[in-house]
Amino acid sequence: SVFCNAPKAISQTISYYATGEEFTGPLPSWKNIKTDFGAKGDGITDDAPAITAALHTFRLMDNINNSVLYFPAGTYRLGSTILNADRTEGIYYAGLGIVGEDPSNTILLWDGPVDGTMFRLDGWHLKVSRLTFDGQNKAKTGLLRDGEFGTAMEYSDLVFKGLFWGVQLGGESGMGQAENLFLRCRFFNCDCAIFE
Repeated sequence: SVFCNAPKAISQTISYYATGEEFTGPLPSWKNIKTDFGAKGDGITDDAPAITAALHTFRLMDNINNSVLYFPAGTYRLGSTILNADRTEGIYYAGLGIVGEDPSNTILLWDGPVDGTMFRLDGWHLKVSRLTFDGQNKAKTGLLRDGEFGTAMEYSDLVFKGLFWGVQLGGESGMGQAENLFLRCRFFNCDCAIFE
């Protein structure tokens, strides 16, 4: 399925309205991308290496005592693609949650090569929530779900802007993707919202 030609937004104002009926965290057991893994979120430092290294620590979910990687408010500049690498077999990363504080103030900002991919996500039974992917009209893809077969994925309260493809499900691997749930995601100035 392809959802292309998304209308161009007149306003770039992004806000997230909590209803007060939900708990948004963080919990003490959540791992913090800044305090636990050294990302700066200052909009200047290239945080891609720290984020990729942090993601890798969640590879063997059965052997760790936490399952959420939390991004507090900040602008995380990406000079290269962030990815959770080395899922060559098994169910690595199953159950991982990647959660930002709020998409209005928790931004992944692309500063890598033209036509690059911001986040290459592998795994299944994952959740990505409350982040803004700002491609600055330079990145091609905000979030690429590729690698091994994927299922039971949740994408919620995400904002994609300044991208050709907001989300691409499947890619070079040719592996199938199933049961992808999108909740309250918004797309601004993206030629294609979701490409499958």
